[in-house]
Amino acid sequence: MTRRPLALLLLALLFAARGEAVSIGLDPSPVATSAGSTFTLDLVVAGLGDGAAPSLGSYDLDVLFDASVLALDAVAFGALLGGPADSLQAAAEIVAGTWDVSELSLLSPSELDALQPTSFVLATLSFSALAAGTTSVTLTGLAGDAFGRALDLQLGAARVEIAGGAVVPEPGAALLFACGALAVARARRAARAG
Repeated sequence: MTRRPLALLLLALLFAARGEAVSIGLDPSPVATSAGSTFTLDLVVAGLGDGAAPSLGSYDLDVLFDASVLALDAVAFGALLGGPADSLQAAAEIVAGTWDVSELSLLSPSELDALQPTSFVLATLSFSALAAGTTSVTLTGLAGDAFGRALDLQLGAARVEIAGGAVVPEPGAALLFACGALAVARARRAARAG
């Protein structure tokens, strides 16, 4: 074997050993709710090193949703990029169903590597269901490792199914039968008495 094919083989093995892409998705999916109710979606990162590189150092994501069906009310950031004292967190104003959320860690790469597990919640997003329908909440954007290098990123989405309103349970057939039997018995008793 010549040196060139051997070098290419080693290079291919090196890139294959890097592992799969880091993913950021929304959990749970699907969501079943009703108009007028609220629900939360967790922004979850996965595919990192477990207490080792690669770790997540920054992200800048757009959360896209149908503003006629959903309203995004609030965000609560997680603490595994350093928390409020050790990171810059931002949630921009919602414009036409697009909400920009970003965070930049101020921790050193070794601190981030030691702090972060393979998967964790970046933020929790709180939504209100405005109207019935089926829609999705999707993500676009980018993320960087502890050194600021771009991560090979796969972004997920969540499906949201919204019923027309609160579901009112109907009485069971046995209950209806019992009420009817009671009414017939009272009518017979009244007829005998009168």
